[in-house]
Amino acid sequence: MGAAVNKDDGNEGMLTAARAYTRRGWRVVPVRPGEKSVAIVRWPEMRLEEGDLPKWFRGAADNNIGILTGEPSGGLVDIDCDALEARAAAKELLPATGMISGRASAPASHYWYRIDGEVPATAKFADVGAAAHRGMLIELRSTGCQTIAPPSRSIQVGRWCAGSVRASRGSSLGRCCYARWRRWPRRRC
Repeated sequence: MGAAVNKDDGNEGMLTAARAYTRRGWRVVPVRPGEKSVAIVRWPEMRLEEGDLPKWFRGAADNNIGILTGEPSGGLVDIDCDALEARAAAKELLPATGMISGRASAPASHYWYRIDGEVPATAKFADVGAAAHRGMLIELRSTGCQTIAPPSRSIQVGRWCAGSVRASRGSSLGRCCYARWRRWPRRRC
């Protein structure tokens, strides 16, 4: 679904990428550099149009790009492989996709899919007995979540890579994740 978005031209690069995502039908939200969460109240309901983007992604607005997952972006979901073991397993267990992103310390940790049909609910699977913030293994990010996207500058400096997104059926992608990691307790976004 279009060319890779991995060039970092400073703020103009962010604006160009935000426009490219918006033209794909994906909803973007501004995320402060060095942070993962959106510092705007009611951000899940935010729907920026292309004309709104310069306010948030150019000049003094030195924001990273978050992509709203799930329904707002036409069924775009992110499988976030937090643990090293999950990243290793994802290469073998998840369906092929043309869009994988990450950062220097976890280069292939986000697998993106566009779901045809019913979009699965967000699900989080943590390591049993680990602290909640340290024990996350894998997440299926859908409606109500967002993911930092290329060419954003992450908390840990790194380059991103991205390509086209493969369409998948929500039920099969969900079954894949649930079957592989179902024994871990779920956590809410």
